[in-house]
Formats: sequence, C-alpha cells, structure tokens
Amino acid sequence: SDFIHTSFQHLLEIYSLECDHFEDSERPLYGQFLQKVILMPWQSRARYFPLCAVLPYLGPEKVLVIYKNLPQHLLNCLSTNHLCPAALDLYKTILQEQRKVWMEGQEDVPEEELADKWALHWLPTLSTALTSPSSLLQSNASNYLLVWTLRLFPASYFLLAEGFKGGG
Repeated sequence: SDFIHTSFQHLLEIYSLECDHFEDSERPLYGQFLQKVILMPWQSRARYFPLCAVLPYLGPEKVLVIYKNLPQHLLNCLSTNHLCPAALDLYKTILQEQRKVWMEGQEDVPEEELADKWALHWLPTLSTALTSPSSLLQSNASNYLLVWTLRLFPASYFLLAEGFKGGG
C-alpha cells in the first residue's frame, strides 16, 4: 500500500515536472484523475488517497467546485467507522491546502480573515455534523474535524461559538 501510494505521488510529480518543461499549462491528467475518483462510490476507501494526492496540483477551490458532493461525502464517511481516517486525511489536506493558497504572496493574513474564508466553505458542513442526530457523526466530527479546524484556523472558534450561541 505504501509503495503504491508513493508511486502514485511520484507519477503526479513527474507529470507536473514534464508539464513545466514543455510549458503545458492545461495538465488534463489531474482533472481526469479527479473525474475517475468522483465516479467511484463514496463508500470506497480507495478513492480518498488519490483525491488527497491530486489536491495540491488542482487546488482545493477547483476540487470543491468540480466535486460538489465532497462535503456531504465527508460526513457520510464520518458516519462509517472504517472510512473515518480517510475522511480526516482528506479534510486535513483540504484545509492545509486552502490555508496555503489563501496566504500565498501575503506576509500577514489576519486569522479572522482566514477563518471567514474557512466558514464560507466549511461552517455549514461542520455545523451539520456537530448537530447531527447521529451520535457517531457528532463524536467523529468533534474529535477529528473540529480539532483540525481549530488547529489550522484558530479564529474559527469565534464563528463556531457564535453559530451555536443559544442552541443549548
């Protein structure tokens, strides 16, 4: 499994270098991989590693635009114990890539600004998970998604707190 994962990552990197060398800005292979992943059932663990691997090459915004069901599929995975680690890896990778993109070319981006951008994409999804009637989804969201959200976007705490104010 590690050998296959490493080989796939090397393939993506070699393709990127080849495209750079030949000044090919289109890079259709990444989009083709994403389409193949989207066609796989969300219950398949095999879909999440390639999705994480292709994310840095396509960018998180493009992936989220093309793969509109991704947030819901993440919640489905968090409701299924054996898919929870895959969902966490994917969520963490997306957040790391989003943070990197949003900070690109800027020295000091206020944490509040980053949290606002995070909220546009993820606050509804995380709120749905944390208030779900499914105790498994609630637990996994609070133990995994919430932890990584607060670690990468600390100012999101205030947005979450505001959203849940008076809900208890």
